[in-house]
Formats: sequence, structure tokens, C-alpha cells
Amino acid sequence: MYVKCIYRNVKIATGCFKTLCGFFVFKGGVFKLVAIATGIPEIDNQLAQKITDSQIVHYREYLLKNKFETVIISPHLEGSIPVEDTIFQLRSRNTRIIFILFADIEDRAELIKFLITCGVYDIIAGSATIDEIVDIYNNPRTFADVTPVYLKVSGAKDITVTTKQVQQETEQADYKTASQEVEKIVEKVIKKEKIVEKEKVVEVEKPVFIQPVTVGVWSLDNPSLSAKFSIELAKGFDSFLTRKRIKSQIALVDFEEITPRIPSILKIQPCNVDYIVKLINSGDLTQEILEKHLVKQGNLKVFSGIGDDVFFTVNEKHLLTILRLINRTAYTVVNAGYGIWTSGVVTTFAESNRILVLVEATKFSVVKTLKILNKLEHMWGLDKSKIHICVFGESLTSEIDRRTVVDIAEQNNFKHVHSIPAKMNKTLPELIETLIGR
Repeated sequence: MYVKCIYRNVKIATGCFKTLCGFFVFKGGVFKLVAIATGIPEIDNQLAQKITDSQIVHYREYLLKNKFETVIISPHLEGSIPVEDTIFQLRSRNTRIIFILFADIEDRAELIKFLITCGVYDIIAGSATIDEIVDIYNNPRTFADVTPVYLKVSGAKDITVTTKQVQQETEQADYKTASQEVEKIVEKVIKKEKIVEKEKVVEVEKPVFIQPVTVGVWSLDNPSLSAKFSIELAKGFDSFLTRKRIKSQIALVDFEEITPRIPSILKIQPCNVDYIVKLINSGDLTQEILEKHLVKQGNLKVFSGIGDDVFFTVNEKHLLTILRLINRTAYTVVNAGYGIWTSGVVTTFAESNRILVLVEATKFSVVKTLKILNKLEHMWGLDKSKIHICVFGESLTSEIDRRTVVDIAEQNNFKHVHSIPAKMNKTLPELIETLIGR
């Protein structure tokens, strides 16, 4: 049977042929390809050899521009569209998805819950093998297969307990009914035995999920204080949320420009800001790619490194993109730096839910800072309700105390004033509780 290629006027002596648009054309219609899109070339190539009628895809956008019957995908696949949006759009077309997590279930619980909600049951966690992926491709899973996983990630383990209790009660009811029937037939032969079972109370500890907040830290003229306090605040968030059993990531974003201090204080390498900026300019930066370029220290994810070598290439668009990708999933502390004319300060004031303004316990520092904030209200439309004045260095010998600062702040329509002692760790839990509203 001769068929004609829809893109070229070439005749091919075969039953089907591969077109440029990604389909196999038969005399009876169209057969859709399997898209192999894990984002890891070695795995893609091996899967392509074992799965017939497959095509390797390198970007998420391509999956949405073309129709596929099955998509084998992982979070490592590049693209500007969030992975959740990609999954949702593919499932809305009834595309079968095999999702390779390349992580443990506990690390991506929210993503797994989203996948199962969208009807994606072919999920492979941990270290996936080629044979395991091929086996799942040949043998699709059902909801029954992923029910234990769903209960685990949704924190609904007590459902299992309830199910067991119902089953036990049903069995006891059946036993009781059967016993009564026997008693009617053979009277006074069978003795009733009273069975008493202790009630079992199973407590299931569930993690608490709440919307993360972004807290900016700024000083008019003390960048060293701003950097050090940002670090302590981020660590304080980590300790506070752990104690409260609130499950969230913690990020420290350093927008101090030209001479960023946080890398030297934490003794870490700065991020490759120049490369990140290039990815933003080309539209290729995704949340997953950015995560790979953040510096990890303990539980903190750190972005820093806007030095003098990249200062002139970084603008508000770049910082806005970076901050919005990070604070989607993490409690974020942003060190704005100091002054008012840098992109870091502008972005921090615009995007933060709360802004901690650091002042020293002197009348000059307080009055000068509040005057600048009043000007920013007119210049930028600054929302004064999210400003928290933090007074450092208050003591018996300091020029002014917190009460005086409160009076000055109230006269200028600022409602929140906090006193931060030298040993700030003692006051951070109370401050953080105020900031997140718990």
C-alpha cells in the first residue's frame, strides 16, 4: 500500500510512516506516539529503545502543542510552564501519564497528591529502573494500587484504622447473628460468653500545611545588621515551624547588591547569578532549574551573589522572577539590603507580606528612617500596615526606649513596633508568631 507523506510529496512502500508532526499515519487513521520526556537523556534513550512508537521530547511546551496517547514525564523536564499546569492540561485531554518522581514520597507529598487527584496512578517514587518504567507502561495501575500512597500523602492514615474497625464490627455482628441462630435450634446447649474488648484509640499525627509568607528585612543605612538579622530570622523560622509541626520549606533570599555579605557570614559560595539571569532572559528558567542553583545550608535554601560583576545586568524583572519562583513553596526571608535606590529594595517592598524595618535605639535613626518611609508611601504607594519597626540596642543607657519609638511611630501611622535585644533568639519566636498570624 503506497501512502503520501503529508509534509513531502514522497511515496513510501510501507503500511505506515513517521511524519514530522509526531504521528504515525495508517490507511485507517492516526496512531499517536508515546512521548518520553523525563528530562534525563540517558534514561530517555534507553526507554526509546524499549518502547515502540515512541518519541523523545525535551520541553514541556512541546507536549502541549502536540497530541500524545501516553506521556512518560518527570520534574526534570525543562520548560517555562509549571509541571502541575502541564499535568493538568495533559489529563484534560485524557492523556495517560507515567510520572517518574526521582524522589521519595515524603519529599514530594503535595505533588503526588495533586497527581492522584488528576487521575495519574502510574507514579514511580525513589530510584526508578528502566525495566520498572517499561513494566508500568505495559501494565497500567489503578487507584487501588496507589490508595496506600494517597492515604500517606494526604495525612489520612486514620481512614485505614476506621476501615479496620468497621470490618471488625461487621465480623462481630455476623458472629452474633450466627450465634443467635444456633441458640434457637439447639436450646440450652450453647452457653453465651460475654466478650469484652478494650476500645483502642489511635492518634494520628498530621502535619499542618499553611500558606507561606514572605518577610522582607531592610535597614536605611546598616547593611551589616540587615544581613545578620535576615540569617537569624530565617533560622528562627525553621526552628519555630518545626516546633509547631508546620510543614514548609525555608528560603533566604539575599538582594543586597554590589557587596553581598550573606555568603561570607554563612561561609557559602554565591549562586551563579549570571547564568540564572541568562535563563530568565531566554524564558527558560523554571522552579526546578532554579532549585538546582540555590545553595543549601541545613534546612535553608539560599539565593545570594549579586556582586559588582553582575550588578549592571540584574534588574527588577530578574529579581521578581527569582522571588516568585522561590516563595511559591517556601517561607521566605528577603534581605533587601540598604538604601532605597536598588532593585533589591524596590522588589522586596513590593512583594513582601511583611517588612521588618531595622532602626537603632537613637532618635536620629528612628526619625530619619520614618521620614524616608513616609516619602516611599507617596512615591511607591507603600502600605504602612505591613511595616514592622524593629528597634535594636535598647537598654537602660540607650537614648530612647520602645515606648518612645511607639509614640513616634503612631504619630506617623505605623502600628507595629518590636524591641530586639542583643540576644535576639529569645524574642524571635514571639516576633515570628506575630508575622505569620498564628
